[in-house]
Amino acid sequence: MPDHPKLNENRPISVLLIEDDDRYALFVRELLATEKSFYLFQVSVAQKMEEAKPILQSDPPDVILLDISMCANYGLKVFSWLRKEFPGIPVVVLMQLVDESRALQAVKEGAKDFLLKDYTHGPKLPQTIVSVLQKKAAEDAQREGEERFRVMIENSSDVITVLNKDGVVDYESPSLERIFGYEPNELIGKRIFEYVHPEDREKVLKVFQECIKEVGSVRSVRFRFAHKNGSWIFVESISKTVAAKRGGEPFCVVNSRDVTERIRMESELRSLSFTDELTGTHNRKTFMMLVDHQLKVARREKKDNVYMLYADVDNLKEVNARLGEEMGDQLLVDAAQVLKTVFRSVDIISRIDGDEFAVFLPGTKGRDDAMTILKRLSDAVQEWQDKVSRPYKLSISAGIVQYNPEHPKEAEVLLSEADKALSAEKLKKKTISSS
Repeated sequence: MPDHPKLNENRPISVLLIEDDDRYALFVRELLATEKSFYLFQVSVAQKMEEAKPILQSDPPDVILLDISMCANYGLKVFSWLRKEFPGIPVVVLMQLVDESRALQAVKEGAKDFLLKDYTHGPKLPQTIVSVLQKKAAEDAQREGEERFRVMIENSSDVITVLNKDGVVDYESPSLERIFGYEPNELIGKRIFEYVHPEDREKVLKVFQECIKEVGSVRSVRFRFAHKNGSWIFVESISKTVAAKRGGEPFCVVNSRDVTERIRMESELRSLSFTDELTGTHNRKTFMMLVDHQLKVARREKKDNVYMLYADVDNLKEVNARLGEEMGDQLLVDAAQVLKTVFRSVDIISRIDGDEFAVFLPGTKGRDDAMTILKRLSDAVQEWQDKVSRPYKLSISAGIVQYNPEHPKEAEVLLSEADKALSAEKLKKKTISSS
């Protein structure tokens, strides 16, 4: 059997993205084109099932990225169609936080992995794609009894475990030591359930027993796993049962990753009312938490195409006084809608307070500088003004600053600098209008 062509650095991994948000699709294209990776990517985009079908039939991709958050249950409908018509192509689902139940349902039905769209910046997305393909190659190779099974997963960032029908470890990938502290041979020959937290053991055992009964079945489960240092690591595992060669007993290939940090963030997000009720944008607390996370990524990857924009609606007090607070609220809603049309779904928009908004841009196109971004906003405000009839004028002032990874700052500091840039911009406006 020839090497999987897309596990070869000389040939690109072909990716089909099914996504109805043009801006996010562009973000994924640019991320996979520019990401410093051992692998090359070639991305095709379809907005719906009908557009995906000819691509899948004429030039099947190596992996499919599917936005499970598309309107109503359309994302799940597309997923079911993919699993029926193209079962051999692995699918990774992309989701918003509120769509976790849909994503887990997709994983139960055969999706290879899922990612929060807010956390696909930097190497996370390409790493996940490569990991999914490595796992598929490992399953194929193990099924045919090839020794190179181990070679294919030596460099996997996730922990790959092979369990026999009794849950005894037959193989552990080298990444076990990096994530959980054990050398692989320390766990080989032992029942994996001994290392699962007592409160999670019954749940994990049930999932394993369901999975091992049916060749080809896929299950996912979250649980706590014992680190060698005595701590508990939150783990997300996706398991698939594979038929052995020449009538041997089936075995289970388990792909596991440390999700401790992700669970902590999800818990914090759920504990907050994380959207502004009036505008539907993030509120300040959620915004600051998400931005801090993205700044860590930018600092680690030395990204300098990252911006913080601070804006306010110029005439809110006047509208409230002249037309009433209901019209003032409508003005804020209109301002938020304009911001949503200007910026991508991966950009983080927040109503900070009253008439003030902030936007964090975690990675713009190379030609997008601060002035380009401000002009795009100005043009969008004017376009809205030309098209929409309101008893008031929409006017937004904005200031923007660029993040410097050589001199990293916390979110609050960057936001404060953007606020100062806004003040300078408003002063410039005032000077021009009075001259």
